[in-house]
Amino acid sequence: MGVKSPRSGFRSLFEGSTFENAGTGTYFTGYAKPVEQTFFPGEKLDAWDKRLALNHKTSMDLATRVERKELEPNKAGRPGITLLAKLPAFDTHYGFLIPAAHLIINGLLKGFWYYVLMDYTGACPRNVLPNRARNELTKRGKRLQLPHDMGRPYVDIVKKKGTWVMENWLHWAETFCQISHPLLEEHCPDSHQAWLHLRAAVRHYLCSFDEYDNLSKDEVDQKRLEARDHVREYAKIVETKLTVQLCTMNLRLAQHLHDQEEYTGWIKDSMEFWVEREVQREKKHVKDRVVIMPETFLGNMHLLECAVQNIENDVGDMMMLPQQPGTISDHQLRDDFTSVTRLLDKGEERVIKFDFKFRLGHLRALVSKTSKHSLDEFTLLRFKSASLGGKEFTSKAYSRHQSRCSYHVCFRTTDAPSEDKYGDVVHYYLLHHRVSNERIRFCELQWFKGSGVRVQHVHKTPEETLLVLPLECIRRKVIFYPLESDHIEILPCPSKGRL
Repeated sequence: MGVKSPRSGFRSLFEGSTFENAGTGTYFTGYAKPVEQTFFPGEKLDAWDKRLALNHKTSMDLATRVERKELEPNKAGRPGITLLAKLPAFDTHYGFLIPAAHLIINGLLKGFWYYVLMDYTGACPRNVLPNRARNELTKRGKRLQLPHDMGRPYVDIVKKKGTWVMENWLHWAETFCQISHPLLEEHCPDSHQAWLHLRAAVRHYLCSFDEYDNLSKDEVDQKRLEARDHVREYAKIVETKLTVQLCTMNLRLAQHLHDQEEYTGWIKDSMEFWVEREVQREKKHVKDRVVIMPETFLGNMHLLECAVQNIENDVGDMMMLPQQPGTISDHQLRDDFTSVTRLLDKGEERVIKFDFKFRLGHLRALVSKTSKHSLDEFTLLRFKSASLGGKEFTSKAYSRHQSRCSYHVCFRTTDAPSEDKYGDVVHYYLLHHRVSNERIRFCELQWFKGSGVRVQHVHKTPEETLLVLPLECIRRKVIFYPLESDHIEILPCPSKGRL
């Protein structure tokens, strides 16, 4: 370790250092073993020593000492007393939020994978993925088939990571990275362990949108502590087994995300994405126009969007509006908007005969549970897509999307998460009783053997692998990643609009 750097993080008094063979940068260690600190001469402290922690009072004391010329700004980590600090209700410690998205994605995620995939000549460095494993990773990435609404497609992390933006990195951490885990575990196990800790923290702070909805406060607090510990374990492995060059200011600030989340609420709700999204939304309206009164213009555009949305909510399907004279109405072939779960576009009328002969027993049981009418009184319509929980799902019969598909699903016939099963939706159906307008929506689904994160094709006749299930049994979309011997690995499928 070289000369002590005078700079300390604005969240604590912990100071960084310069190191030999690590360039001229300042790096922060102390995660695995205590290090010397100039604020506490003669002592060695670890990175989480409570004496190093700052709060509003200690932050103001440091700023005051800078104002009095008693302490250098670089050493205090602040230039002095800011204007906001003069407000009586402003907390100088938590009032300035850590930019978690840039810190985690552009800092920790990007830095780690650039290290693991660094270019080299000669022998492969320790904890770096060798070239033959990178070629295999490229091949694996080509087998990914995404749903149509997932956003940016996957592009090769080995060759194209320089073009990645935040959304690419977040999708990698949440979903695509699982194709690299066997390679990391085989060729660089220390990097693999570090990545598992970092990924767990990333998923908590940036991706836990629906996972904690049914947890109690104590369970949520436990999840937050686990995320804090994952960050700490990642820092220890980086310091002792990888490289000090990953012990950056971003990693140092990441140690304080737990405290910020306890004080200000979910990191995912307080990070900077919503500001950037709003800026993009306003730029969509203004574009290259010169507007005299921008606030009035943007307000009117917002009201116009609200009006169009209200009309869409009231009318639902535009095809349900009165038809022009002379046109043939196809209302009887469409689902209505009386349910959140509904079938999309125009259906095809079917006769309940041979193609449903084997599954007729399942269908009659479904009708008898939900209706007072007999199956013979219903009209059967077949559809290619459906809207479930506000998300569009397609079937294997839907041919509009060639490179993407949204018919790989997780389904459950009970409320127990352990009962999750996986399959492909073949068709969606609507049973319509035209006298009472009763509607029963269901799907025909081809199931796969097994559960958990790996399933297998079932080598039976199509009739033996098909199930007739209510649409409510479908839980979410998944990504099927083909493996050897007809096995399929299940990858989670994040909802669109996450960034």
